[in-house]
Amino acid sequence: MFHRRLLLLIGVLFLLAGVMVLQLFNLTLVQGARLRVKAEDALSETTLVPTVRGKVMDRKGRLLAVDVPSDDIAVNYRAITGEWAYRRAREVVFNANRQRWSELGYDERERLIEEAEKPFDLQLETLWKTLCAAGGFDRAEMESRKALIIERVQKIAVSVSINQQTMFDDPAQSAIGDVREQRLPHAVLTGVDEKSVARIRQLMVQAKSEPSLEVWQQVSIQPSKTRSYPLETLTVTLDRKAMPSPLRSEEPLTLTVEGVGTHALGILRSVWRADITGRPFGSGEREDKAADLGGYLPGDRTGAWGIEKSMEPLLRGLRGSLTRRLDTQAEEVISPVPGQDVTLTLDIALQARVQAIMDARTGLMKVQEWNSKDLSDNPLRPQLGEPLNGAAVVIDIATGEVLAAVSMPGMPLKTLREDPDKILKDQINRPYINRAVGQAFQPGSTVKPLVLAAAVTDRKIGYNETVDCEGHLLPNNLLKYRCWIFKQYHRTHGPLEGPEAIARSCNIFFYTMGRRLGAQRLVAWYDRFGVGRINGCGLSEEIKGDLPSSADATAPHARGFSVDDAINMGIGQGPIQWTPLQAAGAYATLMRGGIYIAPTFIKSPQDPARKPVSLDLDPKGIEMAKQGLDMAVNAKIGTANHLAMLNNELIITAPGVKAMGKSGTAEPPDLRVDTNDDGRITRDDEVVRKGDHAWFMVVVQGEKSARPQYVIAVVVEYGGMGAAVAGPVANQIILALREEGYF
Repeated sequence: MFHRRLLLLIGVLFLLAGVMVLQLFNLTLVQGARLRVKAEDALSETTLVPTVRGKVMDRKGRLLAVDVPSDDIAVNYRAITGEWAYRRAREVVFNANRQRWSELGYDERERLIEEAEKPFDLQLETLWKTLCAAGGFDRAEMESRKALIIERVQKIAVSVSINQQTMFDDPAQSAIGDVREQRLPHAVLTGVDEKSVARIRQLMVQAKSEPSLEVWQQVSIQPSKTRSYPLETLTVTLDRKAMPSPLRSEEPLTLTVEGVGTHALGILRSVWRADITGRPFGSGEREDKAADLGGYLPGDRTGAWGIEKSMEPLLRGLRGSLTRRLDTQAEEVISPVPGQDVTLTLDIALQARVQAIMDARTGLMKVQEWNSKDLSDNPLRPQLGEPLNGAAVVIDIATGEVLAAVSMPGMPLKTLREDPDKILKDQINRPYINRAVGQAFQPGSTVKPLVLAAAVTDRKIGYNETVDCEGHLLPNNLLKYRCWIFKQYHRTHGPLEGPEAIARSCNIFFYTMGRRLGAQRLVAWYDRFGVGRINGCGLSEEIKGDLPSSADATAPHARGFSVDDAINMGIGQGPIQWTPLQAAGAYATLMRGGIYIAPTFIKSPQDPARKPVSLDLDPKGIEMAKQGLDMAVNAKIGTANHLAMLNNELIITAPGVKAMGKSGTAEPPDLRVDTNDDGRITRDDEVVRKGDHAWFMVVVQGEKSARPQYVIAVVVEYGGMGAAVAGPVANQIILALREEGYF
């Protein structure tokens, strides 16, 4: 009996020893490397080193966006969670009841603490109100920032707890103390102005002697950087000698324009939860976090729109880190990697001039008696003296580089900071839209040169063939598909060849071209010219516009492929809309002899995908289109030649340049606003604007140039007649190019 018990005891001892050996094997060999990392982490402390965001410059090297030294305001984590108030109240109650603390029951202690906590809660509330005022936002935004910080720190605490539990295989070991992040301050304000920093610093000093300000001891000021846009406001002087006669003056006009380039350049905003989830910060210290020192943390900033957003991965850079061993004091340094600089194709001085030209104070972008035939009979049309909205794009034909892209109304940074609702909630003027790339318009007659070149290439019309304009397309329906001259004056153009049809802007000729080409071929040609697709200009706000999908061409009842659609698309109506950038790009393609190069805002780093593509246009068709554009501007019969309501004053008066172009008056849908706040625009919503879009496309070259150099696209939203409204704007932009040395 004794021997059996002894053997059993020895067996149990061997079993226990085996378990211990297995566990030792597991800890040393299987998990050894990981546990050594955990142990090393416990003996080290890591501090992040901020990086510098890359600069943004214009084509001439002028700084458009740059980091400048500033300050962040950080608050200790316990104050962010509100726990600071409870802890301080508990200290007060304990000190007041030290002798009888053990006699007090739990409920009585909590009652006393709750009462003592009120003044500390009030201090916290005052703190958050003060910081909200310094940051220029409301309490909801502050609560959102605090919630993101708390969420991140809690995730770290849970992760450490789980790892600690796994290390010891004992749930009790998971009840560890605070993680380092719970003892540190966290930035709740970034890029704070000097005046606010001075006020906060004063409160921090007073807190050392005034108990009512004690909470400010939980605040710290951390050196940081803020984003500066040094050329966002510029002063421009305009020569008014070449203005239309009602605006003409020997005295120059000097304007200070704000928000120069803001639509294209963008600004920074605080990161959202989706940003942090999409690219979470990871120092590489824990196995559950990939090493990405460029990842987002609460309080970080990221691009809100424009170049700041689209080039965020390049501009952002990577933080550095300083890891110090607590036992040996040895340091491991990872240097920060500065963000990459980005050079734009924009000329900020030209951009400012174009914006000044389109400023309502100049007078061209206002409803005037001489540029509108419908001043007051319809209250939904822009009224006399009312500012007009629109966009202008200037492209270098040889390279496809965008020299200027203005959208009006603009977005001054001061207004965005002080009264953002004035911009973000204006559904009628919609200043938040970059109309140059992010708003599509019916092109109207401006597509006619493209249609002619396509029709000649597809052999739908001969080189010298004519089409007879009888005022209407359908012999048995005089009210449908009429020419504009027939609608206004009950006259016809008679037989026309292609170039003269462009010059006179004959709808019947191009209705006929649309019908001959058919919707499927028209859609294919428009697509090749860059319409209806994202062309990769470098701005995330770029939209496709509107064009039927060729993939649906053979489907029954497919949108955009009926005979009626083809006829309408022949004159730039129906299911086709393009952006001013696409319009300028299409004309530049025509001027290159049918070589498409995607327009771009980015000069460096260059996009290797931007390769020239030949459209294989018939050279004779291109020549006919260019001849028509020349006649439209320079011949008396041309619809882009003169201002009829100003005694036939010439539209293009810039000296020393050759110009050709096309006007267009497009019939858009009515503008509606979201009346019922359901986030959608439907036919049930209120109509707030009616009228025609005014277009003017002009191609210019200097006297010494052997070929066209620049395309200017101007659209005025609901502005009225293309030549009268948009033409004078285009003329002034030609003069601006001259002023900036482009001729």
